[in-house]
Amino acid sequence: MVYDFKDIRRDSFKIEDSGLDFAKYEMYYVRYKLNNGQDKVVRAFIDKGTFSENSNIQELKKCKSEYKQFLMDFFVRRLFGPNGYMHDDGRSDMIYLGTITISRRDKAIVDRNHKRPNGKDAHEEFENSLFKLKMQVATKEAMNKLKKSKEKDGKSYVISDIHGMYGSYMEAINQLQENDTLYVLGDVIDRGEYGIEIIQDMMQRDNVNFVMGNHEWYMLKTIDILKKYGLENYNIGQAFTVFNSNTRKMLPVDTAFMFSWMFQNNGIKTITKYLELPQTEQEQIYSYLSNSAIIQKVQTKNLKICLVHACPPNDNAFIDLVESQEEGIVTYKDVNKNLGENCIEYMVEERDDVKGFELWASKGYITIYGHTPQKSARVYRDEEKHRICIDAACSMNGNLAMLCLNDGKAKYITPKEKAENISLGAPEGENR
Repeated sequence: MVYDFKDIRRDSFKIEDSGLDFAKYEMYYVRYKLNNGQDKVVRAFIDKGTFSENSNIQELKKCKSEYKQFLMDFFVRRLFGPNGYMHDDGRSDMIYLGTITISRRDKAIVDRNHKRPNGKDAHEEFENSLFKLKMQVATKEAMNKLKKSKEKDGKSYVISDIHGMYGSYMEAINQLQENDTLYVLGDVIDRGEYGIEIIQDMMQRDNVNFVMGNHEWYMLKTIDILKKYGLENYNIGQAFTVFNSNTRKMLPVDTAFMFSWMFQNNGIKTITKYLELPQTEQEQIYSYLSNSAIIQKVQTKNLKICLVHACPPNDNAFIDLVESQEEGIVTYKDVNKNLGENCIEYMVEERDDVKGFELWASKGYITIYGHTPQKSARVYRDEEKHRICIDAACSMNGNLAMLCLNDGKAKYITPKEKAENISLGAPEGENR
């Protein structure tokens, strides 16, 4: 989404050199906040050497405040607003700004449509190589993130089942220190109003790791159904009209699943917001969820921890698979492709079978999971089966539990919004 200036906190702009090396470009992070507190980032590209090879710009660098203001003007004026490049390109993720030339009056002039020595238009060349460049950026950022993670000594926290409660989520974020890491164990959408916004926020944060829940699985399956019947480009009202006029074309199992999620689980709020987004942002969210972990191993100084939304698989081979991964992550996409829906369903929905917990405990793991809201609105610890449930019923008038993996202590964040009129009825440790 391309935001107008009225949506943005004007005092929030920050410009950072990414420090990443590309063949033709320098990349800068342009960070800013929306008025609702949501953090955003644009990856802005300029031709390599645009600043460093220009003596006039070097003079500006000698005066940090003046150079900072110059950078701010250069990036912000060209990116934002009705005449900005984000508006022209129709996206807000990766934007080419061009190169700087200096006029006779020592004024900086930016040109992103200049001709390369090979005769190609610079902007067209950038657009044509955008897919490849995105892959390079993702790889370099991942390596940079891994490098930083090895250097840091912060704490690790885990939360679960936020269900659209953006205020509670942001309070958890705001409690993190500079080198801390946060793991989110699924079900950030549905019930509350702001599930999509939470996903978009997590996508921008290097220190937040997402493990899929059953509600995100429902969302992906529904999007796949919409694509199957050519409905992914409709808003929800138009889609319903097409449903009604083409019911014979849709399989009963597809319609039953989709409508069950939308109306029994309040997914209608989620899918409505999703379909209102520009297609590029929809694709980013779909890709982010598809490539998210469905199970993850975390090693602290003293513990081996299994993070999963509902229940770890009762399968020794799966434990070997997790332990063979360099970062201990098995993604939803890999499981869906190679092992199928039954395996996914077990990890995101299972409540009654404790054999998975017992097997992982026998291999030295403590399993931390969500999915089952606790009547006490507190963390539930089952020492016998080496498992800890952290679903403290955030969207059901309970709390958002924030468990520290380093010392096992829990913080409790009281709800900042009201999701729906639900009261807890299940006793502690019992499934809902």
